[in-house]
Amino acid sequence: MEQPGGAASLSDFLCTEDRTCLDAGDDDPAEPCSAASLSAMDGGEEEGEEEESVVFLNDSALSDTEEYIGILVSRESAFRSAGGGAAGGGGDWLRCARSGAVRWILKARGRLRFSLHSAYVSVTYLDRFLLRRTIDRCQPWVMQLLSVACLSLAAKMEEIRVPPLPEFPSGDYQFDSRAIQRMELLVLNTLEWRMSPITPFVYLSFFAIKLAGDVAAGEKLFYRAVGFIFSTIEGMNLGDFRASAVAAAAIFAASGKVPTETSMRVISTSGSPPIGQVFACYKTMIQESRSSQSGPGPRGADMGCKRRRDGAD
Repeated sequence: MEQPGGAASLSDFLCTEDRTCLDAGDDDPAEPCSAASLSAMDGGEEEGEEEESVVFLNDSALSDTEEYIGILVSRESAFRSAGGGAAGGGGDWLRCARSGAVRWILKARGRLRFSLHSAYVSVTYLDRFLLRRTIDRCQPWVMQLLSVACLSLAAKMEEIRVPPLPEFPSGDYQFDSRAIQRMELLVLNTLEWRMSPITPFVYLSFFAIKLAGDVAAGEKLFYRAVGFIFSTIEGMNLGDFRASAVAAAAIFAASGKVPTETSMRVISTSGSPPIGQVFACYKTMIQESRSSQSGPGPRGADMGCKRRRDGAD
């Protein structure tokens, strides 16, 4: 285990938000996936434990749900992508660092028995933070500290029981509770304390039933779509897409269908995400899925990142 830079330098950095390390940036077809396999994903829950936060909802009142979906999509109209972000504007090092951070979050959530929803929310915090600030490659431990802080904050928002900070696994580094709390505060301030994002999972059941045509087929499609989201999240910057676009793209990717304006009207008539963003997200998911099937996959891509990083150093 490595101690990053000593307690004094870490404390000074987090208190003053040293701009040499964290600089303000610009403003801002798949295999079926079952509920049981989702619970074991990336270290998953212990055998027999139910995954309760990402579940299929058999909602018979589709007319009421349609209106609700329209309200949610309209709330997303304020969404504004800063463009690029960790997946496109930070170079190879930041893309690889983000990939490792997401991989750690997914594994840590299994060890801590957090829900898939908490893992997804923590990745949204991470990506939103990276859209607004940059991290110096000379201090890679900052990304690990950021990952711990994002998962801790997501757990406080989503989980019933949140373990003490010392129980959070910290990878190759050791961080005391004070350091993690200071990073949490930096994340909160950077995200302007907006910590309750709309996630794709509020849309998935509705979209799945509409596209599949019945509840039974919709449930199968739902779990395949959830699997698609988590199998591609490591290489897909969530800051680039609305939650409704991610949900729609996952449903189409899981169904083997290509999103079009006509098919978008099938899944939602009163409100739907922009077709351009849905298609862009769909393409990203398909590319990430093919990458994972043709080689080590997104979770193995860090091997290449490590070689490039070692070569650069």
